[in-house]
Amino acid sequence: MNYPIIRNYFYEIISSNELIFFYNKKNLTFTGKSVGLIIKILPFLNGEYKTEDISVETSIGLSQVEEIIQLLINKRIVFLKHKVNNLQTINNEQSSLFNSINNNNLTENDALEEFSNITLKKVYVEGESTLVGKLVNAVQEILVVTTKQDEADLIIGIDNYENKTLFSKLNDLSLSKAKPFIKAVIEEQEYNIGPIFSTKSSCYICYWNRLYSNYQNPKKDWQYYEKYNENVKDKYYFPGLEEMFINSLKINIIKFFGSYRSQLFFNEYNYNPIKMEGNLNYILKVPGCARCKEVNYIEELGYEVSR
Repeated sequence: MNYPIIRNYFYEIISSNELIFFYNKKNLTFTGKSVGLIIKILPFLNGEYKTEDISVETSIGLSQVEEIIQLLINKRIVFLKHKVNNLQTINNEQSSLFNSINNNNLTENDALEEFSNITLKKVYVEGESTLVGKLVNAVQEILVVTTKQDEADLIIGIDNYENKTLFSKLNDLSLSKAKPFIKAVIEEQEYNIGPIFSTKSSCYICYWNRLYSNYQNPKKDWQYYEKYNENVKDKYYFPGLEEMFINSLKINIIKFFGSYRSQLFFNEYNYNPIKMEGNLNYILKVPGCARCKEVNYIEELGYEVSR
């Protein structure tokens, strides 16, 4: 079942024979006798009415309504709000995603295919309970959140410190199940997202060994870093940082499943609001790491890799 809906366009009725749609730097002018019919159906292009309903409400023949809607679809002014899994009409989050995909220079069919591909993907999330809850709330209207590891298309680890125990466990799960794994960490004044670990890239143990070696006094510094984070009861983040972190992670998960070319393969993204700095840091594979394998299942699955 399809429900026509106007994209992010506004419109201005100049006369009964002239109508202008405008969006950002783009505007389209319609002239002629058909403008009167378009004007009559405009109030019903809100995603709540089927084509047949619009015909009844406006007393315009169904074939004419279909022709007008198809014209507006061809001009990329209108898209059809679809059912998902034949169960429910897409929600506002999914509608925004579909609209964004459609504006990404894709044909209507390609956009629908990509939209369906993203919204049917399943993610498994594990980590600090509050952050897990906020991430699940952020992504569950677009993606499928599963508690079954075997079903997941992506494993996500999220915590408020570099939790080696958690991330090592998820790294092993990723390698044993041949599933991609992304880690995300927020601390008081910065956050890190990525890399997306695959068996072609570095694994988490490669990452941790390089992180550990960067400490001035690795054994002592890491010991007290872990001790502090295992004992602290409340974490306080720079105002607004937690929301930025969750939304940034959400965006990168969507990019991973879409055709946007994720920059997090081989890279970790660090953002510090105090310095207003964001950096992509390339994570090298450690030669001879016992956890890393040679098969690049990411490319076999067809995901876009950006380096």
